[in-house]
Amino acid sequence: MTDKVESLLDASKEMLEDGKDIQAVLTFARQSGCSKTDAIRLLILLRDMSLAEATQVMHFSEAWRDTKQQDEEFQDRLESVLEDQEEQ
Repeated sequence: MTDKVESLLDASKEMLEDGKDIQAVLTFARQSGCSKTDAIRLLILLRDMSLAEATQVMHFSEAWRDTKQQDEEFQDRLESVLEDQEEQ
């Protein structure tokens, strides 16, 4: 586990126990310096989500919405490159 995730795990659990939702936890994590990868790992540990589920929750979260379009464009370009390689 990364140090950042480890340091936020207990506080995030407390937030959930106090009735905060997962969006509040993701906002807290981002404001605390978590990367997207750290946020996904945090979700996996907090909610026993699969990697795909945690990625989707993070991707569509309020905390990370400002990066959503850029992420989608990157993924589209990556898929295009992979498809081009398969055709060769």
